[in-house]
Amino acid sequence: MKKFVFVFPLVALVFFFSCKQTTENKANNDVKDITIDSSSNVPTILVYNFYGKHRCPSCIAIEKATIKALDSLYINEKKQGKIKQYSINIDDPVNSNICEKYQVWGSGLLITKVYKGQEKTIDLSGIGFKFALHKEDEFIEILKSNIDELLKN
Repeated sequence: MKKFVFVFPLVALVFFFSCKQTTENKANNDVKDITIDSSSNVPTILVYNFYGKHRCPSCIAIEKATIKALDSLYINEKKQGKIKQYSINIDDPVNSNICEKYQVWGSGLLITKVYKGQEKTIDLSGIGFKFALHKEDEFIEILKSNIDELLKN
């Protein structure tokens, strides 16, 4: 029992301080700019990187790997507006509506397909935390396969 009393607070402190690292956000997009024609006959993929004021290395890696994947694999789709990436600060009150819509209260990665008035969302947060930091190539491959599937009509 003495070990538990000592180890538990130590583990809690390590976890707390690991997510205290902050960074500038490269793709800081204002959510007010998200305008999608939901009745369009062309699917639009929205890639949302949700983050908080305090970011851990995994949170940062998810966003960097996502941006890297989109910028290298989907250049044309981004230019055509078929894929849009947004980095959304969950601590900013202006983003409260989108956080509530997707029930996001922490860091995460969601991919939403908007097509003919319907939305389909895939949550890749767990995959991101599992792979983005130490197995970026695997993470990018999983991200790519999910986006490719959503791009199909």
